[in-house]
Amino acid sequence: MRLTALLMLSWGVVSQLSAQDTKLNINIHGFIEVDAAQNSRASKSSRNGHIYLYPLGEDLDNNGNDQNDKSSFDLDAGRSRANITITGPAINNITVMGFIEADFLGAAPNYDNNLRLRHAYIKMNYNNFTFTAGQTWHPLFIPVYCPKTVNANVGSPMHPLNRNPQIRINYKINRQFDIMLALVEQNNFRSTGFTNGNDDAGLPEADLQLQIGGSGKMQAAFTAGYKRLAIPETDESIWSDQPTIDCFHYEANVLFKQAKYNISAGVLYGDNLTEHVMPGGIGLVAGSNATAPEYDPMSIASCWLDINSTSKKWAPGFFAGYLSNLGSSKEITVQSDYSRDPNVKNVLSISPRIRYYLTPKASINLEYLYSQAGWGDGTYDLNGIPQNVKNYVNHRTLLAVKYTF
Repeated sequence: MRLTALLMLSWGVVSQLSAQDTKLNINIHGFIEVDAAQNSRASKSSRNGHIYLYPLGEDLDNNGNDQNDKSSFDLDAGRSRANITITGPAINNITVMGFIEADFLGAAPNYDNNLRLRHAYIKMNYNNFTFTAGQTWHPLFIPVYCPKTVNANVGSPMHPLNRNPQIRINYKINRQFDIMLALVEQNNFRSTGFTNGNDDAGLPEADLQLQIGGSGKMQAAFTAGYKRLAIPETDESIWSDQPTIDCFHYEANVLFKQAKYNISAGVLYGDNLTEHVMPGGIGLVAGSNATAPEYDPMSIASCWLDINSTSKKWAPGFFAGYLSNLGSSKEITVQSDYSRDPNVKNVLSISPRIRYYLTPKASINLEYLYSQAGWGDGTYDLNGIPQNVKNYVNHRTLLAVKYTF
């Protein structure tokens, strides 16, 4: 009887503890935003015009008129989004959280205003280790450093823009140093022309990142990555083995926190970063054997600067960025089917902005963007760099009304 009573008491205590341990905290956040945008020239963009990239080059009709030399206006609320954060339970010093977020920008132009998955990941913390699995920002996109533009492009194409499934392991060495290893699969954002992303290459992309400064006034991050892509087979392929192409990328970011404003900046060099909504691609190396062809990536270099006010009422800001197409290190023939606008030589963006907070959660935001793109005439030098470049300019004004919850 005593044993039975003891077992029943123990079961009641365990059940009570289990009920406490399995308690979940669920929080819903997001924002509602209405954007009104005016462009002076037809431009390259994605997600129903929300992700602005750069002005288009010349497109002459039969009368010699440039069909891209025209203005446009758009009014849309598709950028609005919602997310759910779930935390708990904490067991044996292991904390668990889940995060899922969606917006209404759709997966393609024909699916505008359809619900689209942005993030979906699980994060577990144990002592100084953090394990993350799911779809979230690519390691080249670090939220704390990214430009705070009103435009949803956050500085693209100078600043990388990419979310993909991945596995991450972070180790916090001390308060000042954090190291991270990530294995990334292309899914949500894929290299242009590579319909299966990096799946067929048999290897995930690998990125190594070091962050310095913790949450202090001066922070820096350094990222290096490698990815391998397998050239898609066609009906005309006569390969002995499916050819692959190796690509590398390197990035450095800095952040300076001041009392009234924050300054962030970044530099990036990378091979075939088309999955980051950047121009470039790959080329066929001259003299390659048809049964064992060799391919080489075209590289880009970019830099950007963002200044953002921390004011709670009037908050001005400024963004500037520049991107250059460096071509290939080898003599190549550009493969247009596996490239994103390879005839874009450079892109320049200058973008002042102002935010006015009606309340801490409601704001009116105004941003002017000067965007210039240098387009070649479709010819390239031996290394795939566009020739006979002509610059085209777009003046974009964006007014956004936003409520955060």
